[in-house]
Amino acid sequence: MKIDASFVARLQKRDKAAFAQLYKQTVDQLYRYMAGRYSIPKQEMLDIISDFYVKLWRVLDKYDNRYKFETFFWTVFKNLLKDSFKKKSEIHNSVLIQETNTSDPDALLHSIQWSFQFEAIKKAMQKLDEASYQVVVMRYIEHLEYDEIAELLGMRQDAVRKRISRALAKIKQNLL
Repeated sequence: MKIDASFVARLQKRDKAAFAQLYKQTVDQLYRYMAGRYSIPKQEMLDIISDFYVKLWRVLDKYDNRYKFETFFWTVFKNLLKDSFKKKSEIHNSVLIQETNTSDPDALLHSIQWSFQFEAIKKAMQKLDEASYQVVVMRYIEHLEYDEIAELLGMRQDAVRKRISRALAKIKQNLL
């Protein structure tokens, strides 16, 4: 997600079209971020995402233009996520809910295979050290570019690339 200053200014002026555009650009990233990191029922994730956009709308005036909007965006989201977990501690222990059509055996089989693969990848990722886990999430779930990750983490781009490469190799090894 790259957002320029003029777009942020529109957001801060409460431009509903700009906010709708921001929503369209980012909602899938938020969903993938949560689905890749937590085992939460789909409806819970959608509720948290809805709450986030309401909160973001309310706190846009607190954004400081000296910093990247993306950092503000993710900070607000992650803080809301932490607050949600505090309020509903049972979310941590919930099971991933995948809607399937049980009358279609092929769809059910595909769903089971997908869930198994997803869980295996999640377990392999959880074996990574925190720094490696973080760069993989930023790159493949949040879809940040290498330069954005480097800037956010205070690293050089080549160091980010190496860390991601090593993390992917470790994930692959953990899957075997």
